Amino acid sequence: CLLACSLAQDGHPAVLLEHLPKAPDTEDRRLYALSTASLQFLETQGLYSRLGPSCCRVFSDLEISVFREPARVRFAASDLGGFLLGGLVYASDLSRVLARRVSELGIPTQRFDPDELEQTAQGWVIGRGEAACRAALLVVAEGGQSRLRERFRIPVETLDYGEEALTFGLATEHDLGSTPRQVFTPWGPLGLLLAPDDIVQGVWSMPAATGAGVAR
Repeated sequence: CLLACSLAQDGHPAVLLEHLPKAPDTEDRRLYALSTASLQFLETQGLYSRLGPSCCRVFSDLEISVFREPARVRFAASDLGGFLLGGLVYASDLSRVLARRVSELGIPTQRFDPDELEQTAQGWVIGRGEAACRAALLVVAEGGQSRLRERFRIPVETLDYGEEALTFGLATEHDLGSTPRQVFTPWGPLGLLLAPDDIVQGVWSMPAATGAGVAR
């Protein structure tokens, strides 16, 4: 979506194509982790300022430690020549901001059936008849069960590291601060991030055999 906005802002024709049904207009409280590059891209589109502190938490420093020991390493984004290390944003808030920008730029959005996508010598044809779109560049963002991947036999490489990720949200009365933490524990690395609603979000990676016991 950001790529389409960037192209349209530079005067290039862009179309957003969706083959999934439109999601209901509800609050999607999933959190997306945004990299520094994604935040900078949002800023170039004038969208970063629209993501207020109530829906977006950004991080400018990081703390790395070993289980039950004082922090070993602390560094700031300024040490790396940047202004941010990344952030968390609620899915519904990000979707609304992007949808508003798409509307402002007049980018058309249309539904299509993946089976109607055809590759030609000049590029791609999406759809049929008068509603067909022709594109020199097609950017596809789909998951592992993509019909487009299957149709065009795009290979998918699966890597199994024998690990599981335990995710959780933690409400605590202790002030943990807004600094993200990476803690190396005997069971695997634990990442802690403070969400916009002051709930600590954790991701704990560990061997699959250990994960079930820890989850219980």
